[in-house]
Amino acid sequence: MRLDKKFPAIYCLVFCISGTLLFSACDDSKNRTQIKLSYQERRAIDTLYKVKVLELSPILDSLCDARFEKSVQESIDSILSERRAEEERLRRKIPIQR
Repeated sequence: MRLDKKFPAIYCLVFCISGTLLFSACDDSKNRTQIKLSYQERRAIDTLYKVKVLELSPILDSLCDARFEKSVQESIDSILSERRAEEERLRRKIPIQR
């Protein structure tokens, strides 16, 4: 799959989340700060997360809907070109009988 000339927000979001996960994975466990959250703090964080997810869901869904047809067409074109290349490669192996 190729990136469009416009850099969609979904790619930015995926890049940011991936970067965050990668950088946090490299953290040395000796330098970690142990934070113990209370039940109320965990609940507040969970509520904030749910609110943000609900805010972003329509935006991300609309991005997916806007790109769906193009993505399907690109996938079909890619599959067809792969199949044609495979067919041509196989046909070259078969000797021509005259």
